[in-house]
Order: sequence, then structure tokens, then C-alpha cells
Amino acid sequence: MSTSRLTQLTEEQRRLLKKGLDGDISSLNSTYGTSADKIRSDYESQISDTERSYNDAFEENNVKRIVNERKIAESMANSGLSDSGLNRTQLTANQLSWANADSKLRQNRQKAVDDLARVMQSSLSSLEAERASKEQSIRSSYEQQAVSNAASIYNNEVDSAAKKYAAEIGAATAAAKAKTEASAARTKARESLINALGDTMTDDKMKQALIKNYIYTYGADGSDYGLFRTLGYSSDGRKLSDADMTASDERISDFRAAIMTASEYRRVRGKTTNYTGYVEGKIRQWYDAGKLNDAEAAELLAYYNTVSVK
Repeated sequence: MSTSRLTQLTEEQRRLLKKGLDGDISSLNSTYGTSADKIRSDYESQISDTERSYNDAFEENNVKRIVNERKIAESMANSGLSDSGLNRTQLTANQLSWANADSKLRQNRQKAVDDLARVMQSSLSSLEAERASKEQSIRSSYEQQAVSNAASIYNNEVDSAAKKYAAEIGAATAAAKAKTEASAARTKARESLINALGDTMTDDKMKQALIKNYIYTYGADGSDYGLFRTLGYSSDGRKLSDADMTASDERISDFRAAIMTASEYRRVRGKTTNYTGYVEGKIRQWYDAGKLNDAEAAELLAYYNTVSVK
């Protein structure tokens, strides 16, 4: 297990939790979007009301201008000064008074509107900061959940792997111990069998039974069959007669004479070629053809396995 596995698991958990994360953020944005829309609507209504509230003042200023113009006209007409410089001066003064009042009203209205707009923007900024903070909290919560889930899975995998490894080590140790004990038991039984087969006080039937029991209990390999033949017994435990032993010796002698020696093989094939493999192939051919029995083949294998091309 490695940190790359933990990283992989964390990414998988992020993908699994993404749908829930996106859903929660979408819901959050919808809620705050509605609140923001209400703030805009409320302040836009206040701005409209403020702008309308100045209409009467504008109208009043206009009316005042018109009334003053009429008064000036009547006064000048009664005095016979309608086309005089005084008339023009008073009309100009009246127009200037109206313009100053109108400008003042517009400035006041704009200031009131700007104040409302600043308050609205401040409210929207505060709302957005609150929304962003909650979004970050949601993302942090999901990230912590992904990391926690991944760590839990990772720890379970590590624990499982450790238990599996411990079980494998235990099984291997037990198997090695059993193999060692079985090998020791087989070695002890083989020594006992060798002693029994060499004991002149033990009759042939008992020896044959001991060989069969050994083969049944432990099995027999090439070295066992070679041992049996050396001690004068066949692979099935039968006592070999002098004629059987002579015939067996002749078959082994014939085989050795029929194949190349290691030196001959090296000259013909080259020293990098497998001489032991060549011999084993020949033994298999003779065995399959019935020219060698189990014990003879085993004895030859044991002999030639010690021979190498120098």
C-alpha cells in the first residue's frame, strides 16, 4: 500500500460526493439568489419612490417661475416698461432663480438615489460574503468527508493486506514445518528400512512388507528405487535373485556403453550443451522401451546427475 493508493481513493470519493456537493451549492445559490433579488427589488422601489417624491418640488419650482414671470409682465405693462431693460433684467433674474432651484433639487435627488444605491450595494456585498462563506464551509465539509472516507477504506485495505500477509506467512511457516517434519520422518523411516533390509534375522516376506509400507506411506523416488536394487530388492519389494541382479547389472552396463561419455559429448556437441539433459533423454527412451526398470533408471539418474561437462 502507498500514498498513491490513498490519493487514488480520495479522488474516487470526491467523484462519488460531487453530485451531493453540486446539489448543496446549487440550493445555496438559489436561496441567496432569491434574497439578492428581493434586496434589489426593495431598493429599486425606494429609488423610484425617491425620484417620484421630487416631482412635486420640480413642479412647484416651475409654477413659481411662471407666476413670477406673469407678475413681472403685468407690473412692467402697467408701468409702460414692457420693452425696457428693467423688464429684461427682472425676467433674467427670475429665470436664474428657477434654474438654481432646479439644479439644487436635482442634486438632492441624485444624492438620495446614490445613497440608496450605496446601501443596496453594501447589502448585496454582505449577502455575497455570507453566501461565499457558506459555500466554502460546504466544500470544506465535503472535502473532509472524502478524505475521511478514503482514509477509512485505505486503513481497511492495509489491515486486510496485513492479515492476509500474516495468514500467508503462518501457512507457509506451518507448511515448511510440516514439510520438515515429514522429511525428517521419511529420513528416519528410510534409515529404519535400510537397517531392516540389511538385517539377516528379518525374513524376506517381512522385508517386502516393510518396503511396500514405506512406499505406501512416503512414496518412493528414484533414489529409493536405486537403494532397493542395491540392497537386492525390486521396486515392488520383491527379493531379487542372483540372476535378476546379474541381468540388472548387465542392463545398466549396456546403457552406459551405449551412450557417450561426458568427454565424448563435449567434443561432439560442445561444452555449453547440457550433457545431463542428453543422458536423461536416453534414460527415458530406454525406460519407455522396457530396457530399464524403475530402480535401474533411478540408479542411472542418480549417477549421471553428478556428472558434468568440464
